[in-house]
Amino acid sequence: MVLLTPSLKKTKEVHFSSSAKLLLELNRLSPKAGDATCLAAAQKLDVLRKNLPTDPSEAAFEQHIKYWAEIVQVDSSLDSFPSFEINFRWYDAWQAPTALPGGPTPVKSTSCNLEIAAVLFNAATLALQYGAQCHAQKTVAKYSMAQKYFLRAAGLYTAVHDRVKGVQDEVSMDMSSSALEMLKMLSLAHAQRCFFDAAVAQGKYATIAPQLASATADYYEEVLGMIKDKKTPLGQMLNKVNCFKKWTSDIMVNMLYYRATSQQYEAVKLSQDRIGNIGAEILRLRAAREMLTLADTRAKQQQLPLRQTVADALATVETALAAATADNDLIYHVLPDELARMHGTLAAISGKSMVEGKEEDPRGLVTEPTRLFQWLVPAALHHTAEKVRIERSLVLDKMLTALQLNVNSARSCLSTLSPLLDAQRVGIQGGEGRQ
Repeated sequence: MVLLTPSLKKTKEVHFSSSAKLLLELNRLSPKAGDATCLAAAQKLDVLRKNLPTDPSEAAFEQHIKYWAEIVQVDSSLDSFPSFEINFRWYDAWQAPTALPGGPTPVKSTSCNLEIAAVLFNAATLALQYGAQCHAQKTVAKYSMAQKYFLRAAGLYTAVHDRVKGVQDEVSMDMSSSALEMLKMLSLAHAQRCFFDAAVAQGKYATIAPQLASATADYYEEVLGMIKDKKTPLGQMLNKVNCFKKWTSDIMVNMLYYRATSQQYEAVKLSQDRIGNIGAEILRLRAAREMLTLADTRAKQQQLPLRQTVADALATVETALAAATADNDLIYHVLPDELARMHGTLAAISGKSMVEGKEEDPRGLVTEPTRLFQWLVPAALHHTAEKVRIERSLVLDKMLTALQLNVNSARSCLSTLSPLLDAQRVGIQGGEGRQ
């Protein structure tokens, strides 16, 4: 079972300005003490950046966190030498770079702020991807490790979200409020799922499994609502572009599966004492079958990773429902009319969240937590957003300029005509006096 995760942000190599290249070359030929700190910082940045791994692992995650901390120090060194320009270029994670004309273009900035935010985003995504790898190994220990990294991912996405408020979607959609909030909720959904899977693996489904499964479904339902929200550019893209349509189907199938699983395990609890509970057991199993049938159809259509798990669960529920129905016909004799009346009074299963408010604070992952967020606000993105707003107002600016020119022209004409009008008025008054 492969969990859904986003892609990493792609980037291009750091581009040094011509003045920066000249300074680097001069420093190599004849080092100057005053330039040493800045040049060493820039060179260190380039080496660290080139060695950043992209395959999900604990080491890759830790390397990104280390680089994140280092870039802060590099930034402080470069601030003291403003003529030394480094151009950072990052692509939106939702739009893969392409060599074709008209393809997506990267966000560019000479500020380390963009670099800090992008690396933080990728650290969160690596945590999410590594957590998915751990979850796939299906042991209680690995479920615990996966849950740890999912909560780290949620904390990191939250940190980015708190620092990039106001950045418009068209500037960098992956760092927009809608995208970051969705990725945070996806991380929490996966983390809650780990608690459920661990409970089942430990044989605890008779106590808390229904509530854990219901809460897992609740989180996936929130994610689904964000993905299907066509009022946001993120929702429009994920529903419009073919390569992203599986996001909607995958989250929907997960929601239906865990909602059905909640009903299934509640039915298992009821089956322990069927006197007075057989009707509710049958209704729970019917609800589970209905949701799993819908999930099975969607999973097979889209060839989703969860399709075999859903198919197996559907077969299990149908077997249990057939057995419960046979026992009812033979022993308990709850009539269809009674089942229909009970259906309206069947209580919903309240979810028990194990992850709410437990996102890991990323400042605890580095040795200098007090300094990190001082530079985290990606001013480069805000500047880019401001540029977008300015470009939108160019037409209005041109209209105002033209209007101002017309006003100035009118004033000039009035100033030219004013002496003539005064002379004419004086001549008229003199003629009236002689009369």
